Amino acid sequence: MGCLYKMFPVEGFLDLQAIDLDGAREALKNVHSGASLLSGWIPLDFVWCSRIKKSDAYPDACPTYLSSWVVNGAFVDCFCDVAEDCVEFLPVSVEGSAWFVLNCLKKVSSYEKGQSIVYISPYSEEIFLVQWLVISNDALGKADIFTLAGSNNSVFFVTDKIKSAIESSGICGVGFKVIGQVV
Repeated sequence: MGCLYKMFPVEGFLDLQAIDLDGAREALKNVHSGASLLSGWIPLDFVWCSRIKKSDAYPDACPTYLSSWVVNGAFVDCFCDVAEDCVEFLPVSVEGSAWFVLNCLKKVSSYEKGQSIVYISPYSEEIFLVQWLVISNDALGKADIFTLAGSNNSVFFVTDKIKSAIESSGICGVGFKVIGQVV
């Protein structure tokens, strides 16, 4: 019925770094847990940096710590059109400009175990790696962006609907890798 994707950063763009690294790690540890974090959220401050290659191009979305994505208003507008009930946007500052942390609110609790390649920690019984994911349309429901229940929440998945919306909007800095399918 469709593909599932994992977002990844496209090379050639600046990176973001939190001014307070420890504070960012603490604040972002519950992102994608399925719970709203707006109540009590304290905005973080980020700065642009170029870690690997010299670059002066600014992305519309950039991954940070613990698989969190910091996104600009254009990205927020794109998501509000297609998946408003699946995400919330937590305010942050990037060198004085208003940006947001994308927080995935939807969890999918079942997947096709015989067709998926999922690694579970023998110590915590938590999913820590998804190599291939097959989900039934019934299990997916209306979640166009989601994490897996029982996972460490470090990765969220998107459907064709989200991928198409981001690509057609001209959002830059984001690529997609096929990581599964909806059946």
